[in-house]
Amino acid sequence: MENRIKNFLLKKITRLLFLFLIATMFFFSSCTVQDVEVGEIQGIKVNELTTKSVELDLQIPINNKNNFSFKIKKVNLEIELNGSVLGTITEARNVKIPANSNETHHFYLNVDMSKVVSGSINVLASLMSKQKTGVKIKGYIKAKAFMVSEKIYIEENRPINIFKGMK
Repeated sequence: MENRIKNFLLKKITRLLFLFLIATMFFFSSCTVQDVEVGEIQGIKVNELTTKSVELDLQIPINNKNNFSFKIKKVNLEIELNGSVLGTITEARNVKIPANSNETHHFYLNVDMSKVVSGSINVLASLMSKQKTGVKIKGYIKAKAFMVSEKIYIEENRPINIFKGMK
């Protein structure tokens, strides 16, 4: 009698797992992923400033045309100014990007500037200059939707005018 019950339960569990697997495969195969558009930074607020780190609040517009939401789970980016390491950017809080949305989101980032001492003269010269400064960002951002997570590797190198519009 006990074997019958075990066999019955095993068959039921196997069927349920099989149905779940088929449904998951159908769901992910019918899901098309569109590129997420990230706009220019709309605002920057310094929340905390110490000798070794800065906590920033960046307001960045994001257009998610997908039918699913996702979360930014981890950020790990190294930033350089004119070849001198400024610091490492990490995420202070997770950010949820809703499905089919075009909104400005707050990204709370920590910038570890403990390495800035070695190239501080070069960094200060870059910041004080009215010319464009070479900015390099390298690292990754980890995003998660449902049970799927993905690391997006980034390597950007471009000149920017830090004091654009200031006189």
